[in-house]
Amino acid sequence: MWDSEVGGIVCGELEPAHVAAFVRRQCAAEVERVLLDVQPLLGGLESRAVARVQAEAVLCQDTVRTFTFVVKRLDGPANRELAMYELLASAGARATPQLVGVHSVSPATSYLFLEWIPTSRCPWAEPALVSHVLEQLAEIHAALSAAPLAGPLGAWDYESELLPSARATLDTLELAVPPADGVRSVRPGRFAW
Repeated sequence: MWDSEVGGIVCGELEPAHVAAFVRRQCAAEVERVLLDVQPLLGGLESRAVARVQAEAVLCQDTVRTFTFVVKRLDGPANRELAMYELLASAGARATPQLVGVHSVSPATSYLFLEWIPTSRCPWAEPALVSHVLEQLAEIHAALSAAPLAGPLGAWDYESELLPSARATLDTLELAVPPADGVRSVRPGRFAW
């Protein structure tokens, strides 16, 4: 737990003062102190750090406002994730999770604050949920222009960055699932992309 009055446990790659500043901006009143419970999350391929934050803002009248959100720290080229959210917003596409705030620390470092969406054990087992996800994805693709992207998104060669991950996934799959015919690799040249 991090307390803005006394400090506390450092939040890994996240600087608690930046997270607390976001919480203070969310309150329309004077905040006496901010308490942060930061739980690192797995994933966040673009982010240097990603965590779920449960925050309490103690207001002057002994009123407590609570917030739960996800914070991501983006450095250097990873700021293209912010550019993607901005592109979606300008195209009128509703991003999920919703972007609820941004804090620019420097020209190279940003903090993204996103809505917290509780996870489900196996969301793909719920046809209505799967349908909703696919409808939102189709909506995003329909809203985006086919024109070349500018800024940090223009130079992004996503396919070449994804290729090593795809190779590692296939290697892991081949090791984890023995083929029925006993032949280990049926891909000519190992990777025929």
